[in-house]
Amino acid sequence: MNVQTSFDLGHRSLPLNKQASNSQPCRITKNPQDTACRSDISTEHGQYHVPLIQRFRQRVEKNQIIPLLYIVYRIKNESPCVFCYHYIIMHIDIVKGLQVSLKIGVHNANLHLFLASHWPALFNGIAVEFVHYDDGRESARFLTRGEIDICGTGSTPPIIAQANGAEVEYIAASARRPHNGALVTTPTSAIADIRDLQEARIALVDGSFHTYLLARLLDGVGLTLRDVRRVELSPSASLTHLLDGKVDAWIAMSPLLEKAISKNFVKVIAECGDKIPNRSVFWTIRNRKLSASQKEDVLSRLITLGREISADPERAARILTDARTEHVDLNTWSTAIAARDWSIHAADREIADEQQEEADTLLRHGDLSREIAVLDAMRL
Repeated sequence: MNVQTSFDLGHRSLPLNKQASNSQPCRITKNPQDTACRSDISTEHGQYHVPLIQRFRQRVEKNQIIPLLYIVYRIKNESPCVFCYHYIIMHIDIVKGLQVSLKIGVHNANLHLFLASHWPALFNGIAVEFVHYDDGRESARFLTRGEIDICGTGSTPPIIAQANGAEVEYIAASARRPHNGALVTTPTSAIADIRDLQEARIALVDGSFHTYLLARLLDGVGLTLRDVRRVELSPSASLTHLLDGKVDAWIAMSPLLEKAISKNFVKVIAECGDKIPNRSVFWTIRNRKLSASQKEDVLSRLITLGREISADPERAARILTDARTEHVDLNTWSTAIAARDWSIHAADREIADEQQEEADTLLRHGDLSREIAVLDAMRL
C-alpha cells in the first residue's frame, strides 16, 4: 500500500511516500505553541504507537542518542506501523534539530563564558544556546525562570541564591585570581590604608565579589560593612566618580584595574591577594535537571577553553577588544589575559570550604539573609 503523509515542523511540511504493511500513517507534528513534540495519530494502531513515539521524543529532548536509537529499533521491529520507522530514519537529522538546547548564560563580567560564546567549535556535537544578559547578579533569576541552565559568576551570587532558597549546584571553578581585583583610590587621596575607610564612600558592584573583598579587608581592622558607605556603580562609572571626587575609593577589577594603574589614575590600597580567592564559579540549580553527562560535558569544554586561551592569549584579546564595551585597548586586554590563570577544575571540597567561609563572613556582616551549608550544593 502506498502511504503518503508529512513530517510537520511548525509550518514546514516534508512529503513522504513509503510502503507500509497493513497500517495507516502516523502524523508527527511539532506544536508551534510548545517546544515539545506531540503525537497526532489517527490509526487503529494509535494506542500502540503513542508510547513509542513519546519515548522517542523524550530521548530527543534529553539528547540521549543511544537510547533514542533503541526506540527506533523498537519501532522497526515491534510497531504495526513501519512508517514510523521510515520517517525517523529518513529525517533523524531534522528530528535531532528538535533537541532542547543547553542554555548557557553569558554576561560581561564572566570572561570564560563570554569567550566561549565567541569560540567557534568549542561546543561542537552538542546543542548549545548562549543567552546574553547584563548582570551576573541576575543569574539566579534567569535560572529559576528557566531562561538559562547554567551560568558563570563570581563567588558571591550562588551564595546569595542559596540563602534565598535556591537549590544551587556547583559544577566547576576557575583558578584563584589574586591580582584581578583591588581596593584603589586616587594618588592624592588621604586614604593610606584600610583603617582610613571608616565613613568612606566606596564604589563597587554590590552583591558581587566586591562586597566580599571589602568585608574581608574591613575584618582585618575591626570594621564592618556598616562602617562604610557603599555606592552602587558600574566599573566604568566608578572610575569616573573616583576621579571626579564623588567617591573616596573603588573596588576595581580587570581590565579597568590594569588600565587605571597603567595611566597612574589610581593607587592600590589592597589587592585580593590572600584575602579572598576571587574565583569564577560555574553553577546551576537543581530544578534545571541537568544530567551528569551534560555537566561533565560543560566542564570538559571549559577546561579545553582554558587551555586554548592560555596557548593563544592574543586570540582572546582580539575577541574581547572587538566585542566588549569597556573601551579597553588590545594591549591592555593582552596584558590582563596573559597574567591570568585560565585553568578550570571541577567543584570540590576546597571550593566548598572557600564558599562556606564567604557565606559565614557575609552573614556576620549582615549581608546574608540566613546561614547556609555550602556542602548541600556540592556533588562530592
